[in-house]
Amino acid sequence: MLQLEEAARVDTDQQQANASNPWLLAVALIVSFGMSAVLLFVDLDNGPSEVEAKRAARSEIETYYSSVSTQPQPYRKLLREALQANNRGDYATERRRYHQVLDLLHAENKDPLSGLTGQVSAEKPPHDRHLEELLSTLVD
Repeated sequence: MLQLEEAARVDTDQQQANASNPWLLAVALIVSFGMSAVLLFVDLDNGPSEVEAKRAARSEIETYYSSVSTQPQPYRKLLREALQANNRGDYATERRRYHQVLDLLHAENKDPLSGLTGQVSAEKPPHDRHLEELLSTLVD
């Protein structure tokens, strides 16, 4: 008799556990679908978009590096040509010109102290490292 009561108690406990599982499963599925929908439709990236970053890089290149100077420098001419190509919508030429400037920046025969732009690195632009960062943004 004791065994029958204990077995009946175990059966009752299992039935109660099974009865609550479908509701728990339903709630978990609803929460999961809701979170998936939020991740699909909500833009959580607050940083600048790639287009905005490239636009800013072009603006800085124009400001610091493509201005007319007393002695024409090949990298300045290439940068002006790249900006002109972008304005025309010729993105392949733009990328080629940026790659040519990067090649000049990485050339082994440039002056290690003054670099391509006049300074390898400095507190404020223009300098080689800044130009390289901008070009990396535009080429990627």
